[in-house]
Amino acid sequence: ETVLALAVAMGRTLVLPPAEKLPDFDKHQDSESKFTFADYYDVPSIHKGREGFEIITMEQFWERQLASRRPKLLPPGNRTNWDGRAQEIFEFLHSNSHRTVWNK
Repeated sequence: ETVLALAVAMGRTLVLPPAEKLPDFDKHQDSESKFTFADYYDVPSIHKGREGFEIITMEQFWERQLASRRPKLLPPGNRTNWDGRAQEIFEFLHSNSHRTVWNK
């Protein structure tokens, strides 16, 4: 909820994480079942009536990057769909992100 509030307040695009299996559900459901942000939140109603605020999937984000004439960052192997491989893409993003170190 905090990320959503920050994205709205700053007029930024919210990129939803890829679909992922939840370990606790594996024993109760089909092992191929994956869950997304939209399974828990009503994304269309969150987006409704908020001009300048956009919600896209991780796949849409990478498709835009690949279509850009001057992409800032390209995903490994130009892959756009990271469903079921969230940890891998998050590690890639973490290792390719600028991090500010604050002095105490």
